[in-house]
Amino acid sequence: MSAALTRIPMQPEKLETVRIGYKRRWFAIGSAACAAIVVAAAYLAATAVEDFTSTFWLIVAAAVLALLLAFPLPCIFTHHVAGERMLRLRMGLIMKVDIPYLAMREISRRDLSRGFLSVGIGVRFKQKTGTVYVLSSFENTVALKLKEELKLRAWRPPVHEIILSVEDAEATIDLLSSRIASTGG
Repeated sequence: MSAALTRIPMQPEKLETVRIGYKRRWFAIGSAACAAIVVAAAYLAATAVEDFTSTFWLIVAAAVLALLLAFPLPCIFTHHVAGERMLRLRMGLIMKVDIPYLAMREISRRDLSRGFLSVGIGVRFKQKTGTVYVLSSFENTVALKLKEELKLRAWRPPVHEIILSVEDAEATIDLLSSRIASTGG
């Protein structure tokens, strides 16, 4: 058989996993404030004269420490990941969702004017608009539109748009646009 007729199977190009970071300034400020409250409450508990006051401040310190370990602190150590077949949205213990590129329609830049008044920092579901906001700041935000409504959590309504804050909006748009196009999204 001739070499010209021999078929060489083509290997599909493997996509590299890319980390998509987000700003952590507000989570760091929240963690520092919680840590200061824990230290102050522990000091007040140690220097209290009465047992009731000491117990009260120990309970306050434990409760604030639990909140610190559950919410702002883990957000400092996580990031979003653009994998081979899906986008993994991670924001501490608050958000952990995988969205396949096939479910995405387009990604574009989004300006959030007055976002601090209506949305805030963290994960917010807006049922009226069908939008989920995954924000760590109000700058460098991108809008990810889905082909159809997607249920991210069992107890939350389905969404058709996800607003993300990222470190580099243009690079994120280029990356996700190419991934959406390559998977037929």
